Amino acid sequence: MTDGMFLPNCSCGKGEMTLQIARTETNYGRWFLCCPVRSNHRSSSVWVDEFGGIRHREPRVEVIQ
Repeated sequence: MTDGMFLPNCSCGKGEMTLQIARTETNYGRWFLCCPVRSNHRSSSVWVDEFGGIRHREPRVEVIQ
């Protein structure tokens, strides 16, 4: 899934975030980005469908006139 995908650097400065898939009951199959050293700090993980304000579950439609 990462082919051609830009993965941001973690805010801790340890490098590019890694792409993971949740295995919990409540979020099973949901993709997220996490810290490359798996540390628990502010912004150490973010849901892919919410990254950058994009919400794939509730698409935003803009009408351009």
